[in-house]
Amino acid sequence: MGEVSLELRDVVARAMERERVPGVAWGVLEAGATTTGALGVTSVAHPLPVDADTLFQVGSITKTVTATAIVRLEDAGRLRVNERVRAYVPDLQLADRAAADALTLRHLLTHTAGLTGDWYCTTGSGEDAVAQAVARLSELEQVMPPGRHYSYCNPGFVLLGRVIELVTGTPYHVAVRELVLGPAGMSRATFLPVEAMTERFAAGHSAGPSSVEVVRPWTTQRMMMPAGGLISSVNDLLAYARHHLEDSALARMREPLVESGGQSDAVGLAWAIRDVRGTRVVSHGGDLRGQASLLVLVPQRGLAFAIVANAQTGHSVIADAYRGLLASLDLAAEPTPAIDHDLAEYAGRYTASISDLDITLAGDALVVRTTLKQLVPGSLTTFPDPPPSRLRAYAPDRLIGVDGPLKDARVEAVRGDDGRVAWLRLGGRIRKRVSGTTV
Repeated sequence: MGEVSLELRDVVARAMERERVPGVAWGVLEAGATTTGALGVTSVAHPLPVDADTLFQVGSITKTVTATAIVRLEDAGRLRVNERVRAYVPDLQLADRAAADALTLRHLLTHTAGLTGDWYCTTGSGEDAVAQAVARLSELEQVMPPGRHYSYCNPGFVLLGRVIELVTGTPYHVAVRELVLGPAGMSRATFLPVEAMTERFAAGHSAGPSSVEVVRPWTTQRMMMPAGGLISSVNDLLAYARHHLEDSALARMREPLVESGGQSDAVGLAWAIRDVRGTRVVSHGGDLRGQASLLVLVPQRGLAFAIVANAQTGHSVIADAYRGLLASLDLAAEPTPAIDHDLAEYAGRYTASISDLDITLAGDALVVRTTLKQLVPGSLTTFPDPPPSRLRAYAPDRLIGVDGPLKDARVEAVRGDDGRVAWLRLGGRIRKRVSGTTV
């Protein structure tokens, strides 16, 4: 892995310069040994060198931690994944009463709850923040019945966090430290900014056309802890990966349960699963307040890869490093060729809480214009809308980005009972079609 790590360093350095990312750290675990690297600084305002122990906000990688805690509780006989959520949260109320009755923990763990996927509310920083958020889930649109389609769902993991609290009788972060962080040897990882500030930590950044600025405030919404609140270093992520690779009781989390489309083939218990040349690659990424992350497991090789970056453009750096890693392992995916296909029926407007997509037909391609929405209450930082991208078909109802920020991204058209395109899934998130004409 030494040579691979050197190659990764070159790939990361080039991408950091191109994307103007202040700091990146990464690490590889293979055959029980770890190799780490880091470049850049923690903050452009108060710079310190980034290293493998620097804490980053790793966002939705947290979902795998929440799922691990649920599995541990099931193994201890304290809950069942196939049980209805109301067995543990009796007062659960959703906008759709039938959905609340039918919803199971497995629906939540596999992103098939059918709820609006991105939602934040202000419930304070007290230990009842998750409980208060769950009490407001009835505000959310039930986009589709539970179990119908995969659609990435943050509120579902907030609800899982509440299940953990009620089953253990302790706040989410306390229970998860006992169930997961401690056993995995994640000595610096925390959910609390007041603890992170005693360590070296990275600030998130917004990279605009003329400047790179710190995202303020540096905080996490307490209610979002179970979905994206983990603050961790690369070394702690590798310790967590080792825990998963070595503990056979956790292997069932990596079994495909629901077809997911997009950049993965399926989802297990929180993990995204992809088959690359006959090798199962398991992963989860994160995106939170100007920081980006990725954790990858390749169980057949006994290998894990973790990378974190402190800018919203860090996803491009991570994508380059990930492709480089897969190529070094002879696991580079075959290119996905575009095909001739009538694209007109996909044009229209698609909406979700995180962003709206306006899709128009332009020659032999679709042009996607994205309008971002402000989700975090009280945020002092807004990110510019990304430039347009073009899509072409690679199979019926399957589209792929050919340029712009969606280059190589896979998009699925999802049809309703009448056979017409009713939703579009991008980045794992279902967007509801609200206009069937070009706009």
